[in-house]
Amino acid sequence: MKGRDPNLREGGALAWTLGLVLLVLLGGLQISSLADWGRVRVDFLLAAAMAWAALSGPRRGLIFGMASGIVEDFLIGGGIRFTVLRALMAFVAGTVRPVLNVRQAAIIVPLVVAASLAQEAFLGLLFHNWDRFVAVWIPTALANAVVSWPVYLLVRTIWRPGGKSAAASPRSA
Repeated sequence: MKGRDPNLREGGALAWTLGLVLLVLLGGLQISSLADWGRVRVDFLLAAAMAWAALSGPRRGLIFGMASGIVEDFLIGGGIRFTVLRALMAFVAGTVRPVLNVRQAAIIVPLVVAASLAQEAFLGLLFHNWDRFVAVWIPTALANAVVSWPVYLLVRTIWRPGGKSAAASPRSA
């Protein structure tokens, strides 16, 4: 489209910048005491990665998932265990985008539950910690499902359904 700012088009720089700001804010929330819900720790960054992937597709989801994993690995230390895993999970979540109705915020809940269980299973395999399935993994997946809906709504305001960013929709004066 002629005459439009290239930063405001689909997947433009403004949407990505707002997404990265959201990652930093959710990362701060992730390490705060607000993320502790009894025996579980809520993963806001996982919910953001799944929401971005569901709205933008596999390639953009992979990039955002990798950024989410980098932020989480940076905050908790210990290598790159979340970076690669989160990128792969976001890619898979992005591949189901064509069959999802992205206007419905409830679509993110099963994606986040599945991703949360997959993440906990991978970490359980990595650290030989299988005895925590019922005690921690399922409550963690359910807690992540609870926070996934508001996080999805935040991401959807940045990245509108249909792939258009919030900044791309012109407002009439």
